[in-house]
Amino acid sequence: SSNSVRLTEIAENSGTPARLLDDKSELDHGWFQGVQTVLLTAGASAPEDLVRGIIEELLRVHGGTVEHA
Repeated sequence: SSNSVRLTEIAENSGTPARLLDDKSELDHGWFQGVQTVLLTAGASAPEDLVRGIIEELLRVHGGTVEHA
């Protein structure tokens, strides 16, 4: 959606690497080398199961904890 594209643009404009994904199959685990914190956000139209799938994949491969804001 345009909201998701805008969220990516805002992050990139602030100097933060950002990726726009459709689902967990598009994750590149190399992106997380040396990374301590990941912020995951989604547009209002993003299906919850796809967001949950990305979270679960990141936890499976990289470990960590989830904080909800």
